[in-house]
Amino acid sequence: MGFVLVTTPLLAVEGVSQKELKELMGDSYMIEQDYDNSVKQYREVLAKDPQNVKARVSLGDVLSWQKKYDEAVLEYQETLKLLQSRGEILEVKKKLANVYSWKRDYPKAEALYQELRAEAPGDAKDTVMLAEIFFRLGKTEDSKRLLEEVLSKDPKNRDARVLLGDVYAGNENFKKALELYNEALAEKYDRKVKAKIGDVKSWTRDYRGAIKIYDELLIEKDDKDLRVQKARILGWERKFRQSRKEYQKILSQGPDELVKDEMDAKEFYWDNRIKRAIAAYKKLIDKAPENAEAMFDLSQIYAYQGMWREAVKQYKNLLDLFPDHSRAKEGLKKAELISSSPLLTSGYEFFKARSGARGVDIHKNAFNNLLNIPLNMQTIMELGYNLVRRSFHDHHPDLTENHAHIGLSYEKNPNWSAGGFFNLITYYKGIAPIYEFGGQFAFRTFDIGQMTFSQEQRRLENNSVVLERRLYQNNFKVRQDFDITKRWKAGADYTFSYFSDHNRCNDVAGDTLFFLSLEPRALYVKYRYEFRNFRKSEIDYFSPEEYSLHTISLRWKHFLNKEEIFFGANDLYYEAGYDLSFDSQGITSHQVMGGLTWDITKRLQIKGEGQYTIASTKIYEDAGGKATVKYFF
Repeated sequence: MGFVLVTTPLLAVEGVSQKELKELMGDSYMIEQDYDNSVKQYREVLAKDPQNVKARVSLGDVLSWQKKYDEAVLEYQETLKLLQSRGEILEVKKKLANVYSWKRDYPKAEALYQELRAEAPGDAKDTVMLAEIFFRLGKTEDSKRLLEEVLSKDPKNRDARVLLGDVYAGNENFKKALELYNEALAEKYDRKVKAKIGDVKSWTRDYRGAIKIYDELLIEKDDKDLRVQKARILGWERKFRQSRKEYQKILSQGPDELVKDEMDAKEFYWDNRIKRAIAAYKKLIDKAPENAEAMFDLSQIYAYQGMWREAVKQYKNLLDLFPDHSRAKEGLKKAELISSSPLLTSGYEFFKARSGARGVDIHKNAFNNLLNIPLNMQTIMELGYNLVRRSFHDHHPDLTENHAHIGLSYEKNPNWSAGGFFNLITYYKGIAPIYEFGGQFAFRTFDIGQMTFSQEQRRLENNSVVLERRLYQNNFKVRQDFDITKRWKAGADYTFSYFSDHNRCNDVAGDTLFFLSLEPRALYVKYRYEFRNFRKSEIDYFSPEEYSLHTISLRWKHFLNKEEIFFGANDLYYEAGYDLSFDSQGITSHQVMGGLTWDITKRLQIKGEGQYTIASTKIYEDAGGKATVKYFF
C-alpha cells in the first residue's frame, strides 16, 4: 500500500484520470505479484470501460498466472471480439493457446496453434508449440515431423532439440533422447536440460549416473524440486534409507506439508503397509492433484494388489493430466488386459522321484492347460485340463490320467479374498476315478500381513500302491504371514491332515526370510522349521512320528530389463536357488533350481524352470523340469 499512497498524488497532479490510475495500480500490483489486488483493480477498470483491451489482456495474464485458467480463457475470448489488428489478434490467440495448454485442454490448444501456424507458417516458435501439443496428445510421429522440419531449417533451435529429446524419451528411445539433450547442453548450459539427462538415466536404471547429475545440480544451487526428484530416484533404486534422508533434508529447512505427505506415503509403500499407503496417497493427491509421482505410485499399488477397477481408474486419471506418461500407458494396457482378457497357460512338465525307504516312485510326463476367464474386475473362473502319463519302477503297468479342473476366485483386496476348486481325475483303465476339492479364505491382519485359512482334499500320488488304493488326505491349514519390514518377512502355519486310511498328522511350522539385496538383483536367505507327527507310520507313504526338518534356502532373482521395473513393463529375468535341509533322522539333502521368464509382449510370456534334489546316502532323489507359455486372448 505504501507504493500506492506515494504515487497517487503525483499521478493526480499530472492530470491522470481515475480510470488510468486504476489501470496503473493494476500494473503495479501485477509487477509486485500481488495478483489478488491486481485482479481487483483491472475488474474495476473493466466495469467502467468493458472495451479496454489493455486492461482485459492484463487481467487474462494475471488470472492465468493464478492458474484460474477458465476465467483467463473468458477474458482472452472477450478481447478477441474487440480486436481488429491482425497482429494483436495473433498475439492474444497465442496467449489463449498457451492457457489451453496449461489447463491441459490439448485439443483446443491444437486447434488454435494450427490456426496460428496457417497464419504464419514460418514461425518456428508456434511450430515447436504445436509439436509439444502433439506430443502431449500422444501424436509422437506428428510431433517428430514438425520438430525435424524446424531443425532442418535452424539446426541450433534449442527448444526444438530439447522437445525432440522429450519425444524420443516418451517413446523409450532413451539413447537418442540422451544424444539430443547432450547436444543442447553442449550448446548452452541449462540446469533443466541437465536434470532431464538425470531422469533418462534413472529410467534406464543407470541410477548411479542419475544421482551423480542431481548431486552436481544441488551443489550448484540447492533446489527443493530437484532434491525431491533425487529422493524419488533413490526410492526407485530401492535405497530407501537414503531416499528418506533426502526428504528429511528438505523438511529440516522448514515445514512442507506436501513433501512430508509424500515421504510418509512412500514409507508405507516401501514397508508393504498397503491400506495405510493407499490412504496416504489419496490424501496427498487430494492436496496436490497434479502430483504425477503419487498418482503413479497409487496406480502401481492397486495393480500389484489385483485391484483392477481402482488401478484402471487411477491410470486413466493420471493420463488425463499427463497423456505422455509412458509408464502409465504401459500399466493401463496390462491392467486392462489382465482384468478383461482370458489367459491360457499351456505347458509340458517332467518329474521323477525315487526313494525306496520313503515309499516314493514317481515318473510322469504331463501336458497342462489352464484357462483363466475374468467374469468381472474381481472374479475369475478357471477351467483346466491335464493329460498325464506315468510309469513305475515296480513293474506296474503305465498309467494315463485325465485331469479336469474348475475353480472360482473372488478378490476384495486389500481386505480379503476367497476361492475354491474342484478336480476330477480319471484313469484309462484299472483305477476308479477320484476327485479333489478345496477352498481358501485370506484377509489382511492389522495391515502388517495376511492370515489364510484353507481346506484341500488331495489324492496321494507317491507310488502305484497309493494310486490303486485311491488314498487321499484332507488338509486343514491356517497360516499367518508378517511383513515386518521391506526386507524382513516371517510366517507361521499349522496343518491338520486326515487320511482316507484313518491316519492323522499334525504339522507345525515357522519361517523367516530376509532380503540381502532388492530388485533388480534380489537375493534372500530363508530359514524354515517344521515339526510333523503322524498318528501311525505307514509303509505306503512317508509318515514319520515326531519328525522335524530344518531348511535353509537361498534365492537369487535378476531382472535383465533395460528399463525400470514396474507393473506394466515387459520383464525378463532369471532365477536360481539352493536349499540345504537336514532332518531328525540324520538325513541331509541338497536341492538346486533355476528358471528363466520372458515377457515377449504384454500378451505373450514364456517360462522354463528346472530342479534337482539329492539326499545323503541317496535315500531320496528327484529331478524335474517345466516349460510354459502364457497368452492373453
